[in-house]
Amino acid sequence: SSWNSWSEQSLHIGNYYGAIEEFIHLKGEKQFLVADSSTLSGPDSSLDTINIIRSAAAYYALGVLWDNGYMYLQSWSKNNKYFYELYTLLNSCTSVEDIIKELERRKTIEGRKYNINKLDCLDFSYPNHMAADIILANPDEIPVWESNRWNIEYAQSLITKLNARMPEGSEPLHIPKIILSQYPDRQNILWTCGTWVKMSKSD
Repeated sequence: SSWNSWSEQSLHIGNYYGAIEEFIHLKGEKQFLVADSSTLSGPDSSLDTINIIRSAAAYYALGVLWDNGYMYLQSWSKNNKYFYELYTLLNSCTSVEDIIKELERRKTIEGRKYNINKLDCLDFSYPNHMAADIILANPDEIPVWESNRWNIEYAQSLITKLNARMPEGSEPLHIPKIILSQYPDRQNILWTCGTWVKMSKSD
């Protein structure tokens, strides 16, 4: 199975070559999470019905929902309860030092400019929040951009921690494999507007 999520904003060419092209060719079950109850969502970013439909339509038009592909909402039925239970569990086995390390790593990879000492609590919660989404889906493979690879690697490290804490005889959690585009020049597609930064839906 494969897992990923997109925001309510339109997909762009960087999304396609960075990950979606890989989704289309994956075999087996393909899962797509619509993050409609994210702790990082606010009044201006939360998903409404229209945007959820637009996201589903975009994926269907690109062909990723064909051949054993499906989407589900983060807030659906028991998923939301399990998500926050897992998120709390991850927080209990993560040190503040671990979070700061991952945020610094993200800053280096994505070229972001921010002061690590002035982040608000929502930014600080992001690594474990994203990891909970990934772990809950229990994927085998995840296509990602090189710049988003840290999210998966961080989730992998938390899975290792959780497996070490499981009672004897318990079935360990699966550690997903990272799939990067076979074309290195497609892993960080830059804007053509002269900014020399990675394409972003927020921009």
